[in-house]
Amino acid sequence: MAQVLEYLRCNTWPPDESSYSNVFEEQSPQIVLYDNEINRLAERLDKLRTERHQVASYVDACRALFAPVRRLPNELLEAIFDMCAPPSSHRLSDNDTGSEELARLSKRHLLQLSKVCSTLLSSPFSDTSRKICSRWHTVALETPGLWTQIVVDTPLWINIDGVSPQTCLKLFEQMLKRSGTFPLTFEFSNKERLSPGASNAQKLLIQHAGRWKSAYIEAPVQTLRSLGNLPLLETLHIVDEKDGDGSAVTFGPAPRLKCFKFHGNASNYPKLPWHQLEIVTIRAAPTIPVHVSSAISLINHMPPACELELELLELSVELPITIPSAVSDMAALSLLLSGKTQDYDTRGILAAIFDALTLRNLQFLEFHRVWYGSGTALWPSDAFSAFAQRSSLGDCLIELQIYVRITDAQLVECLALLPSLEALIISDCTGEPENVLITDTLLRALTLKGDSESDTEDTTSRLLPAVQQLIPALHFFRMSSLFRFTEDVYWEMLESRLESGRMDDVPF
Repeated sequence: MAQVLEYLRCNTWPPDESSYSNVFEEQSPQIVLYDNEINRLAERLDKLRTERHQVASYVDACRALFAPVRRLPNELLEAIFDMCAPPSSHRLSDNDTGSEELARLSKRHLLQLSKVCSTLLSSPFSDTSRKICSRWHTVALETPGLWTQIVVDTPLWINIDGVSPQTCLKLFEQMLKRSGTFPLTFEFSNKERLSPGASNAQKLLIQHAGRWKSAYIEAPVQTLRSLGNLPLLETLHIVDEKDGDGSAVTFGPAPRLKCFKFHGNASNYPKLPWHQLEIVTIRAAPTIPVHVSSAISLINHMPPACELELELLELSVELPITIPSAVSDMAALSLLLSGKTQDYDTRGILAAIFDALTLRNLQFLEFHRVWYGSGTALWPSDAFSAFAQRSSLGDCLIELQIYVRITDAQLVECLALLPSLEALIISDCTGEPENVLITDTLLRALTLKGDSESDTEDTTSRLLPAVQQLIPALHFFRMSSLFRFTEDVYWEMLESRLESGRMDDVPF
């Protein structure tokens, strides 16, 4: 071979021509043998590679049997997929757009997830990946629980570019179909009644009334006449700001209904199984005395242990006003007053409400006035005193929350009627002018005194009613203050209320 290379480096003819020409004939068969062996080994190598891939795939499949993702139950996958939903999928909002409404109706986040899974199914991934994606695809589209939370705003159906109200109705129908027979939680708005498909959408929803669990409906009460039995309904919230008479609307049996909320004319609420309700919220905007009377008359329906939150918004009722008596053994009452009436008018309305009430088992009482402008205190002391004595609040009332303009002397007079009180929540009022309730005078009145201290009174305390050991059972005290009191007086009140050995978080 070296000699051949030497000849190749020069331009001369080999001297022994025959010895080299014989190589062609002698070595060519040997090359063929090598080629044959290489081809045989290549085939063997390809076969080995194929066998190795098969074994490796089998090992991967066996390993995948123990992959944590395979252990996720469908319920957990359902919860994860539900977390992918945008905020607009859970609540109605005045800021919602047509595109958001379309995304809600089609459950776009689930369809997008399904589309991703479909892409992975057709990709060159392992069988394990395809099986997982197939399962996720099925969970996304065929799990009824993912389609049971419904938010529909029909007035937006006429504002979706390229999509007709009829298409929106079909999407809504498909969503109800995919929810199967599962209980429904929904928010539905048909208050404007503008969309051509709105009434059909409401009729379609009513056809599934037997599956309602939590219902929020913005629609005239009269349009709910055709409701049948409501065996699963637990919470019902109706918004109807139009004038009307909903007393003729009677729902079918709803044995699980515990919570009812109504926003609108207080005389427009439907007939309900009041005896079984536990939480009732009424938001009304009374403009004439009969509206106030209708709102207060609801108290007559409240069963024992029921909690009523009554919000009288934008009050514009002229005095004098007479409210028929309302008697109940209800457990809790929250009363919110708002509007641009003068302070005297609001105080008169509060007095009229107190004069009408007899609540013999009341344990929680809250008064909240959204204050505007200036004027004297809003608290009608005489009317509240009569109400407290008539209702025996001194024996039953446990918690009192006051967010109104009231003087420290008036509050002390009020608290003197409530010896069983255990929780007190009060607040100074900001605005023009400020109403400073939490003063040294009030804190001194709340300070528990020993026998030797009860005979000694300073000049300030003589301005208050003579009360010994004001609300001695107080265990919880919260205040929102402008800090117009003296720190030493505050600490003295706290120290007088401390109980040795008490381990609760609250100070008393």
